[in-house]
Amino acid sequence: MKGCKTGVMGLTLGIYKKNLPSLMPRLENFSREINEAISKISETVHYPIAWNKKTVLEGLSRFEKERVDGLVLIFLSYSPSMDILPLFQKTKIPVLIWNTQKLDRISSSFSSQDVLENHGMHGVQDLASVLLREKINFLLLQDIIKTERHL
Repeated sequence: MKGCKTGVMGLTLGIYKKNLPSLMPRLENFSREINEAISKISETVHYPIAWNKKTVLEGLSRFEKERVDGLVLIFLSYSPSMDILPLFQKTKIPVLIWNTQKLDRISSSFSSQDVLENHGMHGVQDLASVLLREKINFLLLQDIIKTERHL
């Protein structure tokens, strides 16, 4: 049924692991939700959350060992491009950057929690800009993940 194997990696900021540890389980859960959706069409190898160069490269090593056919990067929050760039420089695995922000607009009910859950787009823009400058190929998927609260 599933003819390919896909690596799925969630990305965030290391400072959140240190200063907002309560946020990490929510980000990991969102990463698992996305992985579950992808697993309906492809076998997946999931690295739920990476927050610095070391963890990004650990995930990449796992994907290479598991011989994935492609890699989906999910920005769970902002993640700096310089933490991710070594992944692209060291691998031949095709990469899809998936912007999975939940909101498509800022409303009067916009909260600090909404900021935490939707600022991954800044990482998408940062990384896409760096990759274009470095002439590194990638694919970009823009998808707003609707939540019941914001429908």
